[in-house]
Amino acid sequence: MGIHVFLQTSGISPIFAYGGIIFQSVLGSGIISLLILSGANMLSTIPALFLFDRVGRRNLLIFCGLGMVVGHLVAATVFLTGCNVAKTVINNIIVNEEVKCGTTAGIWMLIFTVIYIICFALSWG
Repeated sequence: MGIHVFLQTSGISPIFAYGGIIFQSVLGSGIISLLILSGANMLSTIPALFLFDRVGRRNLLIFCGLGMVVGHLVAATVFLTGCNVAKTVINNIIVNEEVKCGTTAGIWMLIFTVIYIICFALSWG
């Protein structure tokens, strides 16, 4: 039961549901980014079948859980330092927000999101 709770609170669902939209505003190409994320998930699931018995399920969950934390933290840090949010305000109401990131920041965010997905697929997924 606890594993299912951690699975749902890991944050993987929004990445696959909104990853194309998120990386479209960051990198300019949502489809390619989503294909990279989905490909990383698919290719990382296969080695997990063999690693479960060799490394042990508990060790794999702990190690890859830490990898997921690192992936999220670095991607969030890169977003905070390398991206700007332009807000359109009318009568003290925000009517539009647009994220503008440099290419380098977008690529680093994609790389660490892929690391997050690889760790997720090897352990929880």
